Amino acid sequence: IELPSESEETQKKVSNNILNTLDLQQDFLQHLRKCGFGKLTKVQELALPVLTLNQDAIIVSRTGSGKTLAFLIPLIHKLQQHSNVSGVRSIIMSPTRELAIQTCFVLKKLVKYQQSALRVCLLTGGESLDEQFKALTLNPDVLVATPGRLQFLLSQIPNLV
Repeated sequence: IELPSESEETQKKVSNNILNTLDLQQDFLQHLRKCGFGKLTKVQELALPVLTLNQDAIIVSRTGSGKTLAFLIPLIHKLQQHSNVSGVRSIIMSPTRELAIQTCFVLKKLVKYQQSALRVCLLTGGESLDEQFKALTLNPDVLVATPGRLQFLLSQIPNLV
């Protein structure tokens, strides 16, 4: 989904009607609004219907246009809650440590509404390996990782995913 350049003000005016047409749980919708995500950006308006139907999309847009939320909402919708079944259910690969940290922060904020919240594990370079190994023992549902750290951990833990 490639968007023409638009001003931030124009993107903020997009209605939230699409959120209501998606098959999202009411408590999740309420939590999104509580977190300040009641209005969709143009990126989210175009991407959410596609991604909630499990279709693939390549989204090209400027920084701050809402891409992160555009893929996290369908991910949370699909996974719903923490699963007691052992094993990672989703991997979010980020090209930089900073982007991985930001994505992980937003994801954790979004799943706080759940009684049995999805477990999220951040795996990046520059952080303690011991802490990351410990976090992996907690049966995370979602890994947010940088390529180098994930590759290293996969070499150390063959059955990680």
